[in-house]
Amino acid sequence: PIEFGTDTSSHQIDATVTKSKVTIPGYMLDEGRTNAVPNTGTFAAGKASYTVKVAGRDVAVNFVYKVDPSVKFNYKVRHVGPAGEIAPEVALEKKAEQLITARPVTKYGYDLTDATITIGDIADPNHYTLKASDPQLQGAFDSGKVYTGYMPNQHVTITYTYGSNAQYFINSKFKDTTSNEIVKINSE
Repeated sequence: PIEFGTDTSSHQIDATVTKSKVTIPGYMLDEGRTNAVPNTGTFAAGKASYTVKVAGRDVAVNFVYKVDPSVKFNYKVRHVGPAGEIAPEVALEKKAEQLITARPVTKYGYDLTDATITIGDIADPNHYTLKASDPQLQGAFDSGKVYTGYMPNQHVTITYTYGSNAQYFINSKFKDTTSNEIVKINSE
């Protein structure tokens, strides 16, 4: 299970305290749980909040979430060379926690120089957004730059960058239209 955060607060005995669920992108509330002494607190309809009268012990209120199947995030894999894309972009929609994999391509004339997560690798704890490289999602590049992990609850783009590894020549022949003789040859 993924841990999105914990909110701890202290209160005087007999104080009435309400704790509410939070909005987590890509997830929906599944259930609410507590260790409170029976009959000291109640969950609101839908378990969106819990109100308790503080007794003489600590109380834990857990809001448990599950992936919302109706929310999808963009997942893209790009292969970029010195002059632009060298292979078609992969563009898919993924739910949070779905397996994602990306791998470099082999293309004549190009060498892989870098592999990065260019979108989706910044967490936002204030909005409960995980980053693609979060250890909870087990996302990482292996030694061959193959990325494997689970989709975070935000859009992700993985970019493979390639450099040219060869030099090619262009030969131009200029012929006389009447005699069909070569007048000039240029090599660039």
